[in-house]
Amino acid sequence: MTADFQKWDFKSTHAASEFINTGLWRYTQHPNYVGNIIIFVGLYLQNVPTLTTSLPRLAAALLGPVFITTLLYLQAAGLMGGAFEVAAIKAMEKYGETYKVYMDTTPVLWPTLPWK
Repeated sequence: MTADFQKWDFKSTHAASEFINTGLWRYTQHPNYVGNIIIFVGLYLQNVPTLTTSLPRLAAALLGPVFITTLLYLQAAGLMGGAFEVAAIKAMEKYGETYKVYMDTTPVLWPTLPWK
């Protein structure tokens, strides 16, 4: 939600030819995906105490966060079809070198922490 607001704000205050590379978009190309993964892992961790009575239930519940993380990573990395490839080609045409630099320097999914 924060990433959506930041993108909306950027688009309303910058020229259409500028590409967002600020806010959460500075740290990852897909901040919404990172948020979804954090939510799924958080829900799992929140429910671990109720699942510890049964190891099979604990393992089965872990499938949710593992599945969503794998699915979103494969999609973000462009390994699950051509949707992102087509979008990348269009973005390259629209934003040019700025977009290429962004793609080369910004992690696909896992953010690079600023204090590293």
